[in-house]
Amino acid sequence: MKGRARMDTVEVLNVIDEGGLGVKTLHFDLPQAPEMAPSDIFGSFFMIWLPGVGEVPLSVTFQPGYVDTPGPFGITILPIGPVTKALCEVKPGDLIGVRGPLGKGFQLKDAKNVLLVAGGIGVAPFGSGSSVLEGRNVTAIIGAQTAHALVFEDLAMKLGWDVHITTDDGSKGFKGFTTQKMDELDLSKFDLVLTCGPEIMMKGVVDKALAANVEVQASLERYMKCGVGVCDACAMGGFCICSDGPVFDGKQLTTIDEFGGPHRDASGMFQK
Repeated sequence: MKGRARMDTVEVLNVIDEGGLGVKTLHFDLPQAPEMAPSDIFGSFFMIWLPGVGEVPLSVTFQPGYVDTPGPFGITILPIGPVTKALCEVKPGDLIGVRGPLGKGFQLKDAKNVLLVAGGIGVAPFGSGSSVLEGRNVTAIIGAQTAHALVFEDLAMKLGWDVHITTDDGSKGFKGFTTQKMDELDLSKFDLVLTCGPEIMMKGVVDKALAANVEVQASLERYMKCGVGVCDACAMGGFCICSDGPVFDGKQLTTIDEFGGPHRDASGMFQK
């Protein structure tokens, strides 16, 4: 898809407290909403700027009830760094800067039976695909470290997906990792596997899907500055995550040695 790189200053319309770990969803309109179908935006991202604080990439999340229209748009935020922590303090009526939607999202094609595997806040981008996934048989494995950290479980149930919950500590659902839950499913019945979450988890998901000869796509996250493939800050294996991704298919991922490994920091050095 073509990236919408212009910066818009928008008013935050509402803020939803998503519960565990302080996760918040902010909703807003774009003054000139891009003429994109929901399928074009599923898995794409915004660059969100908070004046005086900084800019971060965040996945597009549609507001439930508006999934058949290009707006209002939303972002779901886990407060882990200076910018995301500040964004979680934003109130309705406050102004934020928005660039996007940007990047290449998930490509569903003719897949009828879809498996979603999400870890932690990685479930957020799947909310923007609720209308795109309508009419398909969707199974979702949603994992978190503990029940308190689960996000969007109720939305997944409301959408009629076959939902499997996993928690590392066994406080809800299956005790273990999402990849361990995959071992209990017959992967051959799926046409497509989509995954988003911690990269070590996604590496396991991709490996299992490819071993079962099932097409798989993963949404990657790297340090981004420009968001449009100019600065090369998010370069990885010959690709720019912002412009060539953030979604990559399994065959592409097998050519990227860094996939599942350490991330680079703002200087381009690998983090310890």
